Amino acid sequence: MDLTVTPQVPFNIVGVRFVSINTDAVKVYHYRTRIDFAAGDSAVVEVNGILKVVEIAEAPATTDYTGELKWIVCKVDTTEYINRLKEEVAIEKELRAIEKLAKERVKVKAV
Repeated sequence: MDLTVTPQVPFNIVGVRFVSINTDAVKVYHYRTRIDFAAGDSAVVEVNGILKVVEIAEAPATTDYTGELKWIVCKVDTTEYINRLKEEVAIEKELRAIEKLAKERVKVKAV
């Protein structure tokens, strides 16, 4: 008689949609995770050995599914990317202001 006990790892179930340029993703697939997600977040999952980016559709998911679920690999953190884009916009704005000022100085010298 085997008396070993398999510990249960606590997890949440989230619903995800695979993002595709060619189609509107409508089907929701369920994964388990220990990461806090909100609807609209991006995550990475493994499908047949390939990592795919998905959108969190339901967090937590409303499902009564009791079968085996795969794990979410990680949350996609776009904070640094968004910060770089904001910095780029600010630099471009500053460069336009400098160019405008330089043009005005050239006009003043020409007069």
